[in-house]
Parts: sequence; C-alpha cells; structure tokens
Amino acid sequence: MSAAIIPEIPVTLTTPALLFPAISLLLLAYTNRFLTLAQLIRKLADEE
Repeated sequence: MSAAIIPEIPVTLTTPALLFPAISLLLLAYTNRFLTLAQLIRKLADEE
C-alpha cells in the first residue's frame, strides 16, 4: 500500500555523494550545539 504512495527511487552512485554532505552538516550542527551547551554548563558550575 505504501509502495504506491512512495515512488521507487533508484539508488545510483551519486546518491551517497548527495547524502554524505548532509550527514556531515548535521553532525557539525549537533557538535556545535553540544559544545555550546557544555560551555554554558561549565560557566554555570564555575559561578557556584
């Protein structure tokens, strides 16, 4: 049933080339968020 809704996308050699930059950008975004959060926690811990 869901196969009729979702078109069949052929996986070619260019598919990983399109996916890997998106994955690395997501990792960069979450790493930056984690580092900012860790810095904030350290700052709050130092104030006590």
